Amino acid sequence: MGTAAIIHPKTGETLGLISSPSFDPNEILYGTEPNLWEKLENDERNPLLNRFYSTFAL
Repeated sequence: MGTAAIIHPKTGETLGLISSPSFDPNEILYGTEPNLWEKLENDERNPLLNRFYSTFAL
């Protein structure tokens, strides 16, 4: 579990960001499972946690 950032060394431009574990937001939009949101909230890996704004990751 964690994050990664790719930044241009001269300009500081952000080239890419990733946070893992993650989830597919299309599953929420298109309703693939009736209790998907509950599963995501109770997942011990905390896939809904935005690790880029956290001072630490659980």
